[in-house]
Amino acid sequence: MKKILLTLLLALVLIPNSIFAAKYEVPVKLEKFGEPGKESMGNTALKKTAEVEEKDGKYFYTLNLKKMNFMNMEGEITNLFVFDADDNSNKVETKQTPVEGEYNKIHEFERVNPKEEKILVAVWVDAMDAIAGGGKGSGEQKAYLKFDWANAKELKSENKDAKQEKNHAKAADKVEKASKSDIKIIVNNKEIKPETPAYIENGRTMVPLRFISEALGEKVDWKNETKTVVIGDNKASLVIGSKEIQANGKNITIDSPAVIKDSRTFVPLRAIAEILGAKVDWDGNTRSVVINR
Repeated sequence: MKKILLTLLLALVLIPNSIFAAKYEVPVKLEKFGEPGKESMGNTALKKTAEVEEKDGKYFYTLNLKKMNFMNMEGEITNLFVFDADDNSNKVETKQTPVEGEYNKIHEFERVNPKEEKILVAVWVDAMDAIAGGGKGSGEQKAYLKFDWANAKELKSENKDAKQEKNHAKAADKVEKASKSDIKIIVNNKEIKPETPAYIENGRTMVPLRFISEALGEKVDWKNETKTVVIGDNKASLVIGSKEIQANGKNITIDSPAVIKDSRTFVPLRAIAEILGAKVDWDGNTRSVVINR
């Protein structure tokens, strides 16, 4: 009997820690830094539960994020940084992967402290960067990720390699679909490529305003206090989120409002081009927008 007990104890000692891995679904929210109980602006983009895997003495966090509306602008959390402790400590950027679905990005990071109730993070939102008037990260906001471990649910653990393989497959599929939907923009017989690609929404081709205006020889100015974009020498102006453009002393209604996406102001191409005196045609065979002025 003693030999059997000794054998069992020895087996337990030799079992790798990874066998005792556990995974949890934990309620989570983003709370304003320095304002306990108040939601951060990015909370609407965050899925209300996070996955946390406990393995080999570490905790692996997975957050799901989607796009959000902020002050009548479309925006998204472009980058997320996790502090080691307080706001004076080192911070590390999360690993993010694009996926299909309502929540189109996952952010992953790891910790060594068990079941933390709050973790300090720095949040970059493209809409806030645009309002701040600087480059990427100029509108950085600090917030706390608050975890409700009292209401956490334990899940069946999944092999991490298998999970990563699924995520990579989803990412590759998204890239492939994106490449098939690329839109070419040809201005005066020359193809031009914006840093941020054009996209189609509600049947309208949306393009970066500064890019298309400058391609047509017009400068663009931004008035931060009124969130107004001015094109050329007051040839036209529009407010982010509005479906009206002021041009030539008139208010012109457009189908889709100007929005901020990836820190760029996007507008319906045909409306802006025609206001600036250009002719716009669509070539469905090559998925090309042809602009002549």
